[in-house]
Amino acid sequence: MKCMIFRSYHISRMNPYQEINNGLAINERSPNYGRYRLCFNQVYPFREPLYDRLVIKLKNTEEAKIVFDFLPEHIGIIHYFKQKDIRENKYWQLDFFEDDEEFLVFEMLSDVKYIALENIYFSIMELAHYLEDCHFFIYSTGDNDDRWIDEYQIENGQVAMERSYTKTEIYLGRLDFYLTRAEKNIKDDRFMKFALFQLYDRLHFWIKDLMKYPTKDILKKSSLNSTYKHYFDKLYSIDKECKDLNSLNRKYNFNSMI
Repeated sequence: MKCMIFRSYHISRMNPYQEINNGLAINERSPNYGRYRLCFNQVYPFREPLYDRLVIKLKNTEEAKIVFDFLPEHIGIIHYFKQKDIRENKYWQLDFFEDDEEFLVFEMLSDVKYIALENIYFSIMELAHYLEDCHFFIYSTGDNDDRWIDEYQIENGQVAMERSYTKTEIYLGRLDFYLTRAEKNIKDDRFMKFALFQLYDRLHFWIKDLMKYPTKDILKKSSLNSTYKHYFDKLYSIDKECKDLNSLNRKYNFNSMI
């Protein structure tokens, strides 16, 4: 019989999972059970390219590996690596640490997954003591109009988790959510960088040559659709010091992250 190491946890008031018992179990009757295309956006430590995954360094790795190995196999989205092994085998494009350092990657390897979302939450709770301080979001681009977005912050092994809902479908809603927070907290450099990268990454996906629209004036005269113009305008407005694409690239070096 597997024995888990349980720790005292800090619970957010808006956490939808905190009253659930046995949150690591397969539970098809859970209100959070569904078919998801999970995505992960990492605010800090900011590591690129992120590709909708989390990369989180581990501490106390010997004990961390024991706890990781006790997590149920059905969760299946958390992967344990040593940097040296990846460099030798070249099977994942991850190169952030020293050879002997170990880390977790949160990523879906299949297109969709059937899971109760509290499984992820309780896995994070078990692992939090061994994770570096970090801040990230989890959301789904699945078959349903899923507008939830779960936010996690881990500081000194303590977890704060909060669920929010986007005003529009998550495809654009999560961008609006990030940008609204960045606008309200313009002195938070870490979140500003994160939000602007997410926006730039999406514009880069939509438009083949962003350099055709380096300023607001050129953008206004272009034939781009209104959605693209709206988000370009956001890109050129949030950081008051950077009002065009060249100045943004000089400050944030966006091209190195794509």
